[in-house]
Amino acid sequence: RFDRGQHPSSWLRKLDANMGKMFKIYLCGDKIYSCSTCRTHLAKHDQIVSKAFQGRHGRAFLFSNVVNITLGLKEDRNLITGLHTVADVYCNCCQSILGWKYVEAFEDSQKYKEGKCIIEKAKMTFDAGKHDLLPPVRDT
Repeated sequence: RFDRGQHPSSWLRKLDANMGKMFKIYLCGDKIYSCSTCRTHLAKHDQIVSKAFQGRHGRAFLFSNVVNITLGLKEDRNLITGLHTVADVYCNCCQSILGWKYVEAFEDSQKYKEGKCIIEKAKMTFDAGKHDLLPPVRDT
């Protein structure tokens, strides 16, 4: 059982311990966004829906798909555009909070956000280099 008062990274460690080995997804391409703390791949540039969003701490991007994340608990939040059900988004590797995922939008004009993620610009880095090679595989 997870206590809402606990720091999210503590219950993420519990989840990981119960679920077994964690696997990272490595994205291929030439424009990749990564976690600014640990450089774990998050999304490709072509998955950006909009760059005109506001996060908790500044500018944020809306992505159609993000990988290597864990979702927090769902909660209703009254955001700039109205009431939404959201879940915080954490990096799978370092458990840094990256933004949130829109679970449900209550206004028809905001339904397009459902299932998409907001990642704060300050929480990600952009790499325009080529990512075609997979990282080395370690024997366990």
